[in-house]
Amino acid sequence: MNRPSFNAAWLAFSKVNHSVADVGSIIGGNVGQNITGGYFQNACPIRMSYVLNATGFPIARNSPYAKVSGADNKLYIYRVNDMIDHLTHTMGKPDLI
Repeated sequence: MNRPSFNAAWLAFSKVNHSVADVGSIIGGNVGQNITGGYFQNACPIRMSYVLNATGFPIARNSPYAKVSGADNKLYIYRVNDMIDHLTHTMGKPDLI
């Protein structure tokens, strides 16, 4: 299965490797509103969604997982278990755990 290159993923991650509040400000849109409103307190799956979106593996509209849009109109999965499931289904089992 295709996966983003490590270098591309690391570069994208460096842009959102900040506090939850900062991630909300960077991504904006409904992501930002939900973080500001206190509904999202864990930005890990949002950060991973950002990496996937930025490296050519966007979260699809028809994805069965809980997601919201950012100011860029891209979608962001916000539940950890949903992100784990999404990654397993789209990229296969991890090489290392």
